[in-house]
Amino acid sequence: MTGSLYSSLIEYSGKWTNIERYTIKKPSLIDRPRPLATNPLPIKISIENTKLKLMEGLHQNRLIYQKIFPEEILVKLYRRETADLGIRRDLWFEIIYYSLKHFIQESRLNLKKKMLESLFYLWQGRLYNFYKETLNKNDEESYKIIREETMEMFKRRSIFVELVKKYINY
Repeated sequence: MTGSLYSSLIEYSGKWTNIERYTIKKPSLIDRPRPLATNPLPIKISIENTKLKLMEGLHQNRLIYQKIFPEEILVKLYRRETADLGIRRDLWFEIIYYSLKHFIQESRLNLKKKMLESLFYLWQGRLYNFYKETLNKNDEESYKIIREETMEMFKRRSIFVELVKKYINY
C-alpha cells in the first residue's frame, strides 16, 4: 500500500504540487448508508506482538535503514526509548519523509521493494506507540488523537510538495 501511495505521489506530482490552496472537503452524502447486516467483529490486537515486530525489524533491517535514514534518525530509532515506547509521531513523520526521498531517488525496483518491506516493522513501532498512548482512553479520546495526527500530517504537506519538486523534474 505504501508503495502504491509513493508511486501515485510521483506519477501525479504535477497535479497535486500545483494546488494553490490546501483544503479538506467533506464529501457530499450520495445516499443514506445501509446498516450492516451483522455487527462488526471486534479488533484483536497484541501490544506485545507489535513491540516484538519493531525489535525484529530494527535487528533485521539495520543495513537498509542505514541507507535510508540520516544518522540523527538512526540514533532515535535505536535508542532505548524507542524500544520502550515505540515510534512517536514526530519520528514517524521523519521516517515517512526519508523513505519517500529514498523511494524517489532509488531506481532499482528490488531495492524499493526491500525498503517498503522494511517499513512494515517501523509501522509496527508506530502502532505500538499509539496503543500505549491510548490504552486507558475511551474511543472519543482515541479518535481525537487520530484526528490531531491527521491534521498535523496535513499541515506538513508542503514539506512533501517541496521534496517531490526537488527530486522530480520541474
